[in-house]
Amino acid sequence: MRTQAHRRTLVPAAASLLTAMSLLAAPSPPARAAGRLGQRALGRGDHGADVRELQRTLRRLHLAVHVDGRFGRATDRSVRRYERRVHVPVDGAVSPGEARGMRARAGTLAFGQRTLRRGAHGKDVRRLQTLLTALGTPTPADGHFGTETERSLRRQERASGLTVDGRLSRPEAATLAAQAAALAAAAAQSADPSRFPIAGPHHAGGPGTWFGDRRGRHQGVDLFAACGTPLVAPVRSTVARVAFEAQAGNYVVLHDSRTGEDHVLMHLRHPASAAPGEHLAAGAAVGEVGQTGNADGCHLHYEIWTAPGWYRGGSPRDPTPDLQRAAP
Repeated sequence: MRTQAHRRTLVPAAASLLTAMSLLAAPSPPARAAGRLGQRALGRGDHGADVRELQRTLRRLHLAVHVDGRFGRATDRSVRRYERRVHVPVDGAVSPGEARGMRARAGTLAFGQRTLRRGAHGKDVRRLQTLLTALGTPTPADGHFGTETERSLRRQERASGLTVDGRLSRPEAATLAAQAAALAAAAAQSADPSRFPIAGPHHAGGPGTWFGDRRGRHQGVDLFAACGTPLVAPVRSTVARVAFEAQAGNYVVLHDSRTGEDHVLMHLRHPASAAPGEHLAAGAAVGEVGQTGNADGCHLHYEIWTAPGWYRGGSPRDPTPDLQRAAP
């Protein structure tokens, strides 16, 4: 009898042990994928690129947090402070909707991700202002949607046959971007033939010298030639700036009024031979290849900035296609 009772006790115990072992051996559910901020709900214990973006966004909202990609106690505390500030439920969890509102307040939404209206600010507002200027309505690219931006948008809405309400919807954003791209393409076709900026023997560099190299920090293309090789205006342009800077050395900024773009030539041997305000034909002399500033050998660092221009609301773009078209 003692043996049978002992067996009856061992059987359920063994079954419980096997069940526990099977649970331990079962694979864990897959972790939620980390993408852009707002693609998943975030909370304490999460980590990834979207948490890092959340932390950067909190810093832009003047909430102190270390950017390490881990949703820990400090990030939880900053999220709760933000929630109290904007009067939403204070739970330390960031839903996709809350993330979107946070990004809007921090001004980090990309162009076309939200409706823009008076009072908005951020890089998408700056993009709108740049497009309005490119479409023929000069608008200061300060990233703030104020009276002047609203007035410019209404004029463009009227000219484009859109609803004139001074608000930019997502479909309107796509329309204006397409119109600006078509205008730039037409201007490029009607422009004078471009010239290669180096009027003499030259060669391209290796890794680190192309647009976007050095983890995206290299904003132009490096072309190597002997010091003293003549440099010319790549397009018909107006000299916007002649200056010296510790990194760029002697440099010149040439503004193309037809496209609104700026062409920047750096590391000149001497200050540019053309003066600010001077109108230049494509191929006109502007200086010589040098190695002034932070330059490793004689070369030209060449950048092209979209309208309205260099550090005036534009952004650098890859000049390689232009150089290929103008190659001698």
